[in-house]
Amino acid sequence: MYPTIGLDPTELCRFERDMEGRNRIVGQVHVFDWRALARAAGEAETGIDQHLCAATAAALVPRPPKTPFIIFWRAAADHVHLTISSPNTSQQGSWFFAMGAHVESGRDYVHPHAVPWAVWDGRALTRVHREPERDFGDPPEDAGDERYLVDLGGYPGPVVVAVDGERWEAVGCDPAAEPDYRALPAAPEERLRIGAREYTLRHAWWR
Repeated sequence: MYPTIGLDPTELCRFERDMEGRNRIVGQVHVFDWRALARAAGEAETGIDQHLCAATAAALVPRPPKTPFIIFWRAAADHVHLTISSPNTSQQGSWFFAMGAHVESGRDYVHPHAVPWAVWDGRALTRVHREPERDFGDPPEDAGDERYLVDLGGYPGPVVVAVDGERWEAVGCDPAAEPDYRALPAAPEERLRIGAREYTLRHAWWR
């Protein structure tokens, strides 16, 4: 369904030593109000994940930055923390400031429970997902027919679960109804529309 990619933070992120001498990833943290983010996504007739992906793609694709970076995700209480880390700290995620659900921003270390959410390789934006979890049973003989949902409320980050076609279609047809979930497209490339423009978003499993 999707390719599996390896993410090497030493090539994609900035490291600095903390007060205890530990070498840790550091970046620009953006905090969003979860409920406000859900409302904004609903107004755009989409889900939270698609809303954030679309805003990021719209900011990066027209004038693609050359420096790669990772965006890390962490949900905490009623907020979502997205941390952008690039080797030379050139990317601050300025597009996030324009989003109505944005609460605050600052420079900090990536939280130990944060997980990769998206990666920019200097040419394209890829939404990265942990490999799927299954509630029961074995994978189908034809894994290409399997459908997946992303549960943004998972711990420590978004969780991918295999579902039947009916459930997948219900979420996919009306993403604003359940903004905490996302129906993953079957193909590894997805077209995102913002106004009159379209942008390509890639999907991949990460390890």
